[in-house]
Amino acid sequence: MEVKKAGPLTIYHEAPNSDLSSLSFNPDNRYTVLEGNANLKVQSNLTHVDFTWGLFDDLSEDLNYETRVRKDDNVIAPWESVGLRNSASRKINHMGRADTFFVDVRAINNGGFQSPSINASIILEYKPPILTGVPAGYLLDNGSCFIKWTNVFSPSVYGPMVYQVSVGSRNGTSDIQSPIFTMAQEINVEWSPDQSQHEVFVNILAFESMMSVSSSSSALLREEGNQIYKTACVEGLSPAIQIGRLQKARNLYYRYIHAMAHTSDGSEDDKCSAAKNLALCEWRIGKLHIVRKERNENVVHQFKEALKYYQYAFVNGGICKNTTWITDLQLKYTDCFEEFMSFLSDLSIENRIRYLNQVSSLISISELLAKINLQLVQHHFHEGINAWQKGDFMKCKHQMAECHYPLHEGRKHGHEQPDVLQELVVLETDVNMHMCIAESSKARQTVRTILVLSLKEDIDAIFVGDDLLEKATRYYETIDMNMVWEIIDWYKQAILLARELDIEQEAIAMQRIGRVYAKVLKFKPQAKEYYKRAVQMAVSMAPRTFTTCDWYQECTEMLKEYQEETITHEQEEQNKAKEKIKEEMKDELDQIKKSHERQNNIEFLKYVYNTYPPKNETFKLMEDAEENIKKALQKAVIHYHPDKSEPEKNGMKWKIMSEEITKYLTSRYEVLKFTS
Repeated sequence: MEVKKAGPLTIYHEAPNSDLSSLSFNPDNRYTVLEGNANLKVQSNLTHVDFTWGLFDDLSEDLNYETRVRKDDNVIAPWESVGLRNSASRKINHMGRADTFFVDVRAINNGGFQSPSINASIILEYKPPILTGVPAGYLLDNGSCFIKWTNVFSPSVYGPMVYQVSVGSRNGTSDIQSPIFTMAQEINVEWSPDQSQHEVFVNILAFESMMSVSSSSSALLREEGNQIYKTACVEGLSPAIQIGRLQKARNLYYRYIHAMAHTSDGSEDDKCSAAKNLALCEWRIGKLHIVRKERNENVVHQFKEALKYYQYAFVNGGICKNTTWITDLQLKYTDCFEEFMSFLSDLSIENRIRYLNQVSSLISISELLAKINLQLVQHHFHEGINAWQKGDFMKCKHQMAECHYPLHEGRKHGHEQPDVLQELVVLETDVNMHMCIAESSKARQTVRTILVLSLKEDIDAIFVGDDLLEKATRYYETIDMNMVWEIIDWYKQAILLARELDIEQEAIAMQRIGRVYAKVLKFKPQAKEYYKRAVQMAVSMAPRTFTTCDWYQECTEMLKEYQEETITHEQEEQNKAKEKIKEEMKDELDQIKKSHERQNNIEFLKYVYNTYPPKNETFKLMEDAEENIKKALQKAVIHYHPDKSEPEKNGMKWKIMSEEITKYLTSRYEVLKFTS
């Protein structure tokens, strides 16, 4: 027999629970701009009202909801079932301007148990805000447009107004600033005139608000914000629809936080939760802006708002929230920050520096602050390197100086991050080195300027180095010698600044001094010394080579020229000394010449070995010289060769004698070699 099992049976003993549910309105207002604006407590439509509520708690999850509308205790629309739906639209007849009416909602389960009702109220007001005639104002300042509309609209009897503000490059557009809601009467938009945009169009819309609400009514704002946020996270929605819903949720959270700030009933716990939700909305809107390729300023604004509210929740939540909540918040906080940093990586370094400085004031987590300051140091450093490579030494020096504050802040906040600290240490060394390099390069640049001024000639900036000093040499008579010595002092300052930090820069400064001594002062010994030191420094940087560098080529060419001049001069001096000695030895040299001319090979060999024997006693004439005359001549050339004369030991006379004898022996050997 087959046994069939029945499904679960629910036995009802209690009514549905409405404690955690809330009710909110979707006002039909003619004077609001976007579909589904912030959930106002004022409605302009006098014929019907739309509202929604959170689900009641019941084990069966099978509830029938009923709604009614009343004015105080007078029922305008009686109880009416809406089934399982958690929203309704009811007619509101016999209501007038400034009337307040209430909506009640209750639930009944299958056991017939009825829950307590929840309620909320709304005011009917169809009169739009009134303009006072006072114009709005604006102020442009360093890429920002500060817009202010104080007293432009008449005050509302229902409390502070809500303003919707959008900014576009054309009338009716919002490409500069997407529509945002605010209760302030001012806004700061990042915009500055350029070739494509010379003007902006600001659209400000005001509508009534009802912020003086009880804590229970304010809680409805957050609850409705949560519900709308969930609908924005449904998969498959277009970015435009998601942004619209997220903006609605954001406005509700913002109004909730603002309402709690004006009442003593709101707890810090609830405000921190709302701030976290508000940050999530701003974050998601920012990511959608990236997908839609919105203006960078719009994306940055959303991330800044997200980080601001995460910061509020993080700072204030530490007092009232548990560890799990704080940990989850910190993870989201960090993820939002990392996505923001990833977005910045596609921007120019200049914009990265700008936005990182703005965000640093919104964050208090040491780990994130350390990363921000590390990034700032890296960006300023690379900007300085780029400027140095382009010859803008003042900008390089400025960028290196800009590294000092983030270096200090990075060390302060990164004491528990060894990797960050290690990078900062390396960067600090590089920054200090390039600061000195920039000052050294600037000193050399100043020298060029002084030279140009001293020459009283309009010289284009590209004619530096060799060409400039060649002109200085050409106009030598007009140069102020005091100015020349000042130039050398500047180069020496460059050497001091680069010493032990940049050997190449130090070597270049040495070469420049050598050039001044060589081509302006015509003082070769000093010029040779500085050129030599520059080459020695270049050699010390091996395996790096500088053979293609102009300054190194000049050093080697000038040293080669000086060396050739020295050799030539020494040769001339030696020749003069030799001529003088030859005069003293004239009789002996003539006798050798006569013997060479009159005697045959063997006779001449015997004469030379007997009359002027080699100083090395082991060098003797071969015994069989006559039979091997060719070999004997060859050995004789070796015995009497001038390279073996040792003039320091045997004197210059013997060297000259050796040269003459070798000359005759070589000619005899060559003749014999040729004839044989």
